[in-house]
Amino acid sequence: FNSLMAVPISPRELKPWERIPLTWPGSAPEYAIYWAHEKLGLKEGIHYYYQSPFAGGRLFIGGAVIDFMEIDVNVAIRVQGLYFHAYAGGDRRALDHLQRIAIESQGITVVDITDEDALESPIPVLRDARSGIERPQPGRE
Repeated sequence: FNSLMAVPISPRELKPWERIPLTWPGSAPEYAIYWAHEKLGLKEGIHYYYQSPFAGGRLFIGGAVIDFMEIDVNVAIRVQGLYFHAYAGGDRRALDHLQRIAIESQGITVVDITDEDALESPIPVLRDARSGIERPQPGRE
């Protein structure tokens, strides 16, 4: 036995929602939630829209792009990366809060989900989000 001999490490098997198509335009956590929609039998354009502009989208002050607009249950789902949202500076958190207020002022429920939750268990997270249930968010007062 040679203690310097390399021990082969086998790669971890990818979860189905981690097998992201090369043509996917968004983030890995967004794909996990998109995948969960498909597994629950929800159809884009009927039950939800992906990357739905709100109030002019990113081009206008106060506008936003909603990651998943659940049109059949009137819920806006925002997939929030911890680095860019929860642990970001005050300006980013303030903008997220103002966008939430603007969307909710239109009678739409806003549910933020973390990238970690999306990647860990996308189906239960999506079910909760579509029911208006928001899990605790790090960095939110």
